[in-house]
Amino acid sequence: MARPSRKNDIIAAATENFARHGYSATRVRDIAELSGLSEAAIYRHFSSIDELSRHIYSENLADYTRILHECIVDGEDAETTLRRVVRATLSRYRLDRFSFVATMINTPNFLPTLPVGTAYPIELVERVVERGQNEGIFRAGPKNLIATMFAGAMLRPFLLAELAAPGTFDLLTRTHNDSLIEDIAVATVLDR
Repeated sequence: MARPSRKNDIIAAATENFARHGYSATRVRDIAELSGLSEAAIYRHFSSIDELSRHIYSENLADYTRILHECIVDGEDAETTLRRVVRATLSRYRLDRFSFVATMINTPNFLPTLPVGTAYPIELVERVVERGQNEGIFRAGPKNLIATMFAGAMLRPFLLAELAAPGTFDLLTRTHNDSLIEDIAVATVLDR
């Protein structure tokens, strides 16, 4: 009887390593140790650590983009939509911290080399920004810049949660700052 594939174990171990140490600092031996597999077993599934990292990054990016796409409701005002984006982002972090951090916080330098046609979360936010500008509630300016400012304000607390001393800023299990994060991220785009 053939042994079951351990590909998911490799992906989980690599994702945790990428989240904890970054893409450039993770080695195949680190993934092997965490997964309980040999380096050779990892190479049976992925030809290189670069292939593995691209696979993980593109899968997680696609998942997050899908989540954001579900936040966008036709006919709804843009502010309400962006508030839902913040709440969905917080939920995604809490659901799978390592994949979120590896994808959204430890953004690798191969981001610009993903395949043509890759959907990016920021493009969805740009559409909402444009809608808010047309509604007259979001500030004027380049929609890509405004969307990036929103994303930066939304994502910075996750970076703080990952880098702060243990117990000083916990977004994973404590939700009392969620409204503040939402309000500040949305405030970056509002024309008030």
